[in-house]
Amino acid sequence: MPATDSGSDRSAVVGIDVGGSKVLVHVVNEDGLLVLRERLPSCREIGPTQLVGMIEEVVERARQAVAIHAVAVGFPGLTNVDRGMVLSSVILDGWENVPLAEILAQRLGVVCAVDNDVNNAARAELAIRRNDARDMLFVAVGSGVGGALVLAGQLWSGACGLAGEIGHVTVDQDGPRCLCGRIGCAGPRASGHAIAERLGTTSEEAVRLARAGDAKAWSAIEETTAFLGKAIASALNLLNLPLVVIGGGVADLGEQYIKLVERTVRAEAFPEIAAACRIELARSGYEAGASGAASLARERLNRGDFEVRRVTY
Repeated sequence: MPATDSGSDRSAVVGIDVGGSKVLVHVVNEDGLLVLRERLPSCREIGPTQLVGMIEEVVERARQAVAIHAVAVGFPGLTNVDRGMVLSSVILDGWENVPLAEILAQRLGVVCAVDNDVNNAARAELAIRRNDARDMLFVAVGSGVGGALVLAGQLWSGACGLAGEIGHVTVDQDGPRCLCGRIGCAGPRASGHAIAERLGTTSEEAVRLARAGDAKAWSAIEETTAFLGKAIASALNLLNLPLVVIGGGVADLGEQYIKLVERTVRAEAFPEIAAACRIELARSGYEAGASGAASLARERLNRGDFEVRRVTY
């Protein structure tokens, strides 16, 4: 875990972004500087016991260099940030109603929090844009499609922590069955996996082909952006937001990809709503989930409501 910046280490926090293939760790000091970074392998089979053990080891290594005061995890699944719960995941096996924040707080003895990984990416985007993103829909397009809502400058989690799930907006009644069990969700039609299926390759190879200007790849991408645009237009017709930000691995294709999404959004949304909304590429980058998790850890540390409770799992 090499140092990136040697600035102040008082009240350092750890942000952890968990995925199906990697776990990315950011240690950020009180001045907001990234002081340590680590990338670890992950897999679909990583369950609660394995992940908790991995996080304990990561935090212990970080403590050899800096004083850790809070930890937050971005998780690829349904979460409740207020309760610190992982409710379920279609990305990782063995996760159902796991009180992850409480388990980690008990093991680590510091403030701990858990939220959806896309919510954390939106936090990172909000930190960069500040007042420019007080009301925003953040959409992440990678192997799946996720979303997050920012209202009045704050993440809006909803009544049970699940607000922003744009990947499960219905866009095709004749579409494939989603991993959530429903038919017609945007995710299976608009994700990197959907592009790869159309090309008979992997998501990574599909993006590589598109970057090389491959016409078949862009034709497949255009089909998926039509479905994504429909989902975003539905959200805009309901919420009338001034800004949509699109991030994730597929969105790294850049402005050409954004313009394809925008074309459908402007065709499907009310003209007045579309005219009042900007659709832009994310500025927060590939590691937004980890940096946003560090922001969540700092938020919880500043709240000062830490209590270690005994949990059994």
